[in-house]
Amino acid sequence: MKTDFDRKAYEAYSYENNQVFIRRSLILASILYLAFGCLDFILFRSIFFRLAAIRYGLFLPFALSLFWLLRSDFFKKRMNIVVSVIILVASVTTSFMQVTTGDLGHSVYFSGQLVIILYLFTGSKLSFKWAFATGALILVLYNLTILMRISDAFELILLIKDNTFLWASFGLGAVTSYGLERYLIKEYLSEMNARNQLMDEINQRKYSEEQLIYFANHDELTGLHNRRYFSEELSVLIERSHEKEDKIIVVLMDIDHFKIINDSLGHEMGDKVLNIITERLRGLHLDHALIARMGGDEFGIFVYGDVDLGALLDQILCVFKEPVQIYPHHFHISSSIGVSLFPDHRFSSEELIRCAETAMYRAKENGKNRIEYFSEAFDISVQKRGLVARKLKNALENKDFYMVYQQKVDAESECIEGFEALIRWEDPEEGFIPPDLFIKIAEETGQISTIGDWVIETSCKEFMSLPHEANTRLKLSVNLSTIELQQPDIAERVDHILKKYGMCPANLCLEITESSVIQSMDCVLEAIARFKKIGVEVSIDDFGTGFSSLAYLSKLDVEELKIDRSFIMKIG
Repeated sequence: MKTDFDRKAYEAYSYENNQVFIRRSLILASILYLAFGCLDFILFRSIFFRLAAIRYGLFLPFALSLFWLLRSDFFKKRMNIVVSVIILVASVTTSFMQVTTGDLGHSVYFSGQLVIILYLFTGSKLSFKWAFATGALILVLYNLTILMRISDAFELILLIKDNTFLWASFGLGAVTSYGLERYLIKEYLSEMNARNQLMDEINQRKYSEEQLIYFANHDELTGLHNRRYFSEELSVLIERSHEKEDKIIVVLMDIDHFKIINDSLGHEMGDKVLNIITERLRGLHLDHALIARMGGDEFGIFVYGDVDLGALLDQILCVFKEPVQIYPHHFHISSSIGVSLFPDHRFSSEELIRCAETAMYRAKENGKNRIEYFSEAFDISVQKRGLVARKLKNALENKDFYMVYQQKVDAESECIEGFEALIRWEDPEEGFIPPDLFIKIAEETGQISTIGDWVIETSCKEFMSLPHEANTRLKLSVNLSTIELQQPDIAERVDHILKKYGMCPANLCLEITESSVIQSMDCVLEAIARFKKIGVEVSIDDFGTGFSSLAYLSKLDVEELKIDRSFIMKIG
């Protein structure tokens, strides 16, 4: 008859004797197991020879150690309170394992899709399956954790027999030795589902972590690395290049007129174009290079080592020169490309990227479909733009803007027919700032709507201050930007200003540029229809600076066409 467990008597056992026995047995098992597992993993490639070695050779010394351990007097005397477990990991069958050691009743749980064989001394025959090196590694790590008190929990990647990797989570917790045999037998099956769920959660968590890391470093649409990863890897490369004195080339590319594709055919079509360009860039097979999508329609490449820059840029140009065919559409695209060099231009990743972007924007400003190399003159220009952008925020409040009016004269009668309103900016510190500069910056920073409303209201107010005969006979022309045309309430805002100052709509003519029409044909058509509804005239400005096609003019209900001087010079 089994008596109740006496905890005080158990704790009174010699700690030293208990520790010595357990440590010696586990260390011996670990050393033997590691040796046999390594031999199996490294030497025995033949299945037949492996089985023979297991049955007649390598099993003998291990079996003797097991026999010595399980038949020892120490174990027999303490069978009711000490469970000695020797583990051998075998083939792929399950996703959960429990290992219990007699070291003061500790228990360890871990996953691995591997079979675990528990050797409990019950008088029955011992079954045996061969294990490979991963099992030995698990046992050694577990023993070291127990004996050296390194940690209560750790994680490990396991290599299983099909040469795949699996995450295993190890945890140590105190479990009383008394009744542990009964716990293992009665509770193992009932708790298997819960344990499997726990291990699945661990593997799912690891998978989720890997997914988060992937999306943190990659672009979701194209699968290329993103700007963050591009910058980090470039920083690492720069640090190494300081020692080796290697050169690094940073190339940024932006697809010209990509917005037209998105606006006219939808973002889904634009995404398809981006993926085609991505595959072409991957097809370059560049050595010592990294390709990334920097955002939007902008791509980046950095290359290090001994590279022929001219040949590299020729390859990149070919990517964009080849037409893109997505049935039933056929696109001819081009790219504005900016280049910066290390160590010629800058010494940090962000500075190199900024320099390449500066050169790329300069390529766009100079007509697109071209390559520009960074120069210090560009940098001065960028600094100037930054200064203007900062001052632009307070220019309206400080009343630094003012209006000037250019007369429109009839060539035959030489009579004044109207005025074109032009905005000017005189900064107290920087002096006169050109409209071409600050209007572009206003569009980029989202301030163009506020400034545009101020221009229309101020022009109408000053126009109505003219004598009655003049403001009823003459016409006032005001320019609208592309962004203003795309705003659905632009006509309502104009109508409100006209009513506020009592100005007749027929005396106002809104000018839109040819480039605005090309970029946003649908928006322009809708805006013109709304302006016509409130009685305001519309004219096309700068005709001849873009595609100069007479075909789209037939779609536009406009009263006036202003031909750019450069177009007339070409005809001449």
